[in-house]
Amino acid sequence: MTSRVHAIPLGRSKAFVVQGDRAILVDTGMPGDEQRIVKALRDLGIEPESLSLIVITHAHRDHTGGLAALREMTGAPVAVHDLEAGVLKEGIDAPIVPNGLIARVLVSLIRAPKPLPGVTADLTIREPLDLRNYGVNGEIVPTPGHTPGSISLVLPNGEAIIGDLVMRGLSPRPALPLLATSEDEVRESLQELIARGVTRFLAAHGGPFSVSDIERRLLR
Repeated sequence: MTSRVHAIPLGRSKAFVVQGDRAILVDTGMPGDEQRIVKALRDLGIEPESLSLIVITHAHRDHTGGLAALREMTGAPVAVHDLEAGVLKEGIDAPIVPNGLIARVLVSLIRAPKPLPGVTADLTIREPLDLRNYGVNGEIVPTPGHTPGSISLVLPNGEAIIGDLVMRGLSPRPALPLLATSEDEVRESLQELIARGVTRFLAAHGGPFSVSDIERRLLR
């Protein structure tokens, strides 16, 4: 079974579709992005109702904003890390911890947003999960650091969808996320992905990033 990844640009971030025998949606953008995602699915020849799973890499609203609407439209089960199932159900964000001065200033300027519609996850991740039962040759693995419950989707071809584990910096090159509960855990998660054979990192903000860039800029 061969799995292919398609990026769905959403302006501030990206969602992804992994297409094998069936299709999995990874992340759902901001509130209102659900219609753009549905259009992108149909442009790929995927009817929304045929999705086998919606994976949330972490519970920040630029990744969960369209989730409630998409779950209702598709009927697909939702997977998230066990540590973030509670905030997803409440419609609030996972911990937002600024990493550096610029991030602290930006966070201080943001008003607390209203809660999103809460979603109860159907599948909570605590350890690696094989996705063949969902029609995709790949695996979900915990990759904490950006948030405690961040997860990534790893494919046999060396690609991994990593949420905000890494993001574009001031240049197109990879940088540590502006928000991170632990820089050490970010680096440990990157090392874990590399050990699993990941060579191409598909981030929600910027990228894709090569393993050589990750190693040279973030792991030395």
